[in-house]
Amino acid sequence: MDGKLHLEHGWQMTYDLRGKKSLDGWVHTSRLIPLSRNESIPVTATADGFTCQKNGMGVRIKSERFNYKKEKHLFTHDQYGLSHYRGKEMFGTDGTIPFSHYREIAFFRNGKTQIAPRAQYDHLFNPYFEKAGDNTQLSHCYYRAKDDTLFLTTVIGDGAAYTEVLFVFRQGILKNVLASLHPEV
Repeated sequence: MDGKLHLEHGWQMTYDLRGKKSLDGWVHTSRLIPLSRNESIPVTATADGFTCQKNGMGVRIKSERFNYKKEKHLFTHDQYGLSHYRGKEMFGTDGTIPFSHYREIAFFRNGKTQIAPRAQYDHLFNPYFEKAGDNTQLSHCYYRAKDDTLFLTTVIGDGAAYTEVLFVFRQGILKNVLASLHPEV
């Protein structure tokens, strides 16, 4: 899903129906609820990624270098370069070889950890983690108690452009991963 602000009345939206076609239209601002209206959870750097946690609940993200040589056969190309990984549209590169990726995404609460299936996010490349703290300034975490939903926003990219990513955890399970090129690109 991609959105562009239009004056003060709404957002122009494009919703991709899993590569089949797109729906375009407008959503009035009265129908949008900013994530920031939910409880904010602090984001803290770790040696290999970051966490957002509060009161024994949160998300842990681990990143690492990507071994393209080992995974090369899982990529497909288009006229611009690399375009798909394991059959899914890639995000975080401009068609170039990825240099990093998410190693693990896990939700934790009260001493229990639920690791998200890698297939949900394995097409997202180049999270910022060159030095501790890189991702903490670019990531935000919010919790909505009424339906036990945690939202994590972050960015990925290789420099020329970047992609905004929203991870939605409902009742401790990663339900949605939405990636969209930043509207200013």
